[in-house]
Amino acid sequence: MINVRDESDVVLYLVNAAEDPSSATYVAAELEILAWIGKPVLLLLNQTGPARAREVEAEEEALWSSHLARFVPARESIALSL
Repeated sequence: MINVRDESDVVLYLVNAAEDPSSATYVAAELEILAWIGKPVLLLLNQTGPARAREVEAEEEALWSSHLARFVPARESIALSL
């Protein structure tokens, strides 16, 4: 973590988008670490399921982004899809 803090320009944060951010038990601890690192965060949403309307995906991205923004300066949210 010290190397990431000292050497990185941005942190890629991969989350399971199938979970609600407020009920995912691992998120709080990871966000504390990201806050300590103090770098901008690119939020990558994984396991988003089958393709959906862009509006639905945007709502999911916004939910995670707003949750993350309480802890660290998120720069962008991106849903990973095949």
